[in-house]
Amino acid sequence: MTTPYIHGGRDFEGADCYGAIILWYRHRLGIELWDLEAGYPADWKQSKNLFIENYYRQWLRVERPKRHDIVLIRITAERLHAGIFMGQGKFLHLCQAGGVLSPVDDRRWKSRLEGFYRFKKLNEDHN
Repeated sequence: MTTPYIHGGRDFEGADCYGAIILWYRHRLGIELWDLEAGYPADWKQSKNLFIENYYRQWLRVERPKRHDIVLIRITAERLHAGIFMGQGKFLHLCQAGGVLSPVDDRRWKSRLEGFYRFKKLNEDHN
């Protein structure tokens, strides 16, 4: 992924980690995702996490990830980082260093793994 990191970005000019997921799903899978940035209410507080609070809209939490599932990593109690599970124990994520392919069980990520989430429509297609 050659898209540069821009917080809140949602296009190939620049994206954040969830923006990269939106782009991946749109251009690789033909799926439009609910955009968290658009969903933040005016009274939103940094201590809330809209993905966790609203994942049930489009996502199903799963124990064993498959290709294209979302990997959520807890950065702080309030902040999450996200990437796309690519298979073979690795996930693609966009950060300030650019697009990175990292092992999920790397010590940097493993202890902060929040969980794996599958887009509900993909889950239906796999059953």
